[in-house]
Amino acid sequence: MRKEFIYPVRICKIEGIKNSETLLSKSDYLQIGLAETEYAILHCGASIVLDFGKEYCGGVRILTYQAEGKCGVRIRFGESIGEACAELGEKGASNDHSLRDFEVDLERYSDMQFGQTAYRFIRLDMLSGTSLMIKKILGTFEYFDAPVQGSFHCNDERLNRIFDTAAYTLKLCVQNGMVWDGVKRDRLVWIGDMHPETLGLLCLYGAQDCIKNSLRFIREQTPLPAFMNGMPSYSLWWIAILCDYYRYTGDEAFLRENSAYLSALVEQLNACVNEEGDVRFPESPDQFFLDWATYQKPESRSGVYALLCFALQKLLPIADIVGIRQEKITELCRRVRADLPHANAKQVIALQTLAGHIGIDDGTQRLLTEGGAKGISAFMSYYILHALCVSGGKIEATRLLKEYFGSMLDLGATTFWEEFKSEWAEYACAVDELPKEDERDIHGDFGERCYKGYRRSLCHGWSAGAVPFLLHDVLGVQILEPGFKKVKIAPYLGNLCRMEGSVPTPFGVIKVSVSKQEGKEQIEVSAPSEIEILTDKDCDFKIEKE
Repeated sequence: MRKEFIYPVRICKIEGIKNSETLLSKSDYLQIGLAETEYAILHCGASIVLDFGKEYCGGVRILTYQAEGKCGVRIRFGESIGEACAELGEKGASNDHSLRDFEVDLERYSDMQFGQTAYRFIRLDMLSGTSLMIKKILGTFEYFDAPVQGSFHCNDERLNRIFDTAAYTLKLCVQNGMVWDGVKRDRLVWIGDMHPETLGLLCLYGAQDCIKNSLRFIREQTPLPAFMNGMPSYSLWWIAILCDYYRYTGDEAFLRENSAYLSALVEQLNACVNEEGDVRFPESPDQFFLDWATYQKPESRSGVYALLCFALQKLLPIADIVGIRQEKITELCRRVRADLPHANAKQVIALQTLAGHIGIDDGTQRLLTEGGAKGISAFMSYYILHALCVSGGKIEATRLLKEYFGSMLDLGATTFWEEFKSEWAEYACAVDELPKEDERDIHGDFGERCYKGYRRSLCHGWSAGAVPFLLHDVLGVQILEPGFKKVKIAPYLGNLCRMEGSVPTPFGVIKVSVSKQEGKEQIEVSAPSEIEILTDKDCDFKIEKE
C-alpha cells in the first residue's frame, strides 16, 4: 500500500471564505510555520466544497495556521458533489461502513488527518469559533501499489478510457491486503461479488497475495455446512475464483491447501441436487440469490442452477489434483436441470450459455443484444459480454461495452459504479454537477435496495469486467493450460484498425500487437520462452520468444 497527498483542482461552492484560491495552489512545504503568509480565512458559518478531480480512497489532511475560539468544523466526503452536500438520511446519504460525515475540532498550528472512505469531493462547514486560518486542505490517497503489467490500447479512445477506468477501479478496491467490494460501502470480502474483480486483478497484476488472503479469510470464516456470506451462490463463486486463480497462476500448492474444504463443499452440493435435477439448498430467503436485478424473481433460480454448473465445470479439469473424481462432477452437472426459463434476463441467459444449458446460436445473440445496454448490470456485465462473444457476437459485445460503460464516463465517472441502468442517463446531470430544475441527480435519484441513492457506491470492483473482456475476448489472449504454459492468441479487431496490450504470466509478460494493413491482419507476439503459443488466425503471425 502507498499513501499520497492530493491537491484540489476546483472550488465548486463557497460561502464566507477569504483567499480561498490559496487552497488550490501547490506549496513548497507541507508544513505549518509561525509566520505563514498564504492561507484561507473562514468565519463561523463559512463553507466550501472542493473537487479533487477523480475518485480516491482515503481521507482529508488539514493544515491549520490559526484558530480563534473553539473551531468546530463538519467534514463531508462525497463520491458526487450531491453526496458531499447532502444531509445524513437525505437520498440515502449515510455513514454505513465508513464515516463520511462527521464533526471535529481544529487547533492552531496543527496538521491533522481525518477519515478513510471513498471521495472525489470534500466539503467543510465551520460550525463554531471566531475565525479559522487554513493553509491547505489536501486529500489523502491510499492505494495498492503493485506494478501494473496488464495493458490495453487501441485506436478507439472510448475503449481505452473504459479499460483505464476499470483498471483504476480495481486499484482502489485492494485495501488492507484484501480484495474489497467497494471503498465507501461494502469494505468487506463479499466473495460472491469477487469473480470479475479477481479476473481483472490477475490480468493487471498477476498472482497477488490479496486474492489468496481473501479466499482464505472467507473459507476460515465459513465452516461447513454454512454457505459463504450466508448465500449458497457465494460458495459457488468461491469455487470459480479458486479454479481461475489456479488457471492463471499454476499455484498448485494453494489449490491443494484448499482441497479438503473444496472436497467437502462438493459433497455438500451433491447432496443438494435430487434425482429430478432440482436443487434444494437449506431454506433461506437468499437460497437462490444471483444478483439484485433478479432478486426473489423466478429467473434467479434458473441463474443459480446455471452458476452451479458454471463453477463445477471450472473445477472439472483440475479435480484430480484436489482428490475429487471427475466422474462425480460430471454426474452432478448432468443431474442439474437445464430447462428452467430465463425470462429474458440477460445475466441468466449469459450464465445458461456459459454453462451449456442453452445452445450457442443466433437466438442467444438476439436475446443478449435486444434493447442495447438495457438489462445489463455492473456486476453481471462481464458474463453477458463474454457469453455474447462465445455465441459469435464479438462486434456486438464491444458495442454494448462502449454503450454501457461509456454512459457512465459521460456522466463523470472516474471509477465504475456498483450499479447503473442505461435508462438512468436520460435527463441526468453528471456527478460533478448539482442538478438544474429539469435534471435528475444521477447519484442521489436512482438505485434501489442496498444501492439506493447516495448509499450507492461509485467505486465497486465487480464493475471492472471490462479488463478481462478486452484482454481475453478482444485482444485474444486465451489460457489453454494452467499457469499460461500453453496460450492461444486469437485477437478480434472488428471495427478497430489496431490494438496492443499485455498480460502478466508466471513466466513474464505476454505482449500482443495487432494491426490491419491492406485488408490483412498482422499479429506480433512477444512471450517468455516457457510458454507455448498457438493461433488459428489466417494472418501474418510473428512470435518472438524472450
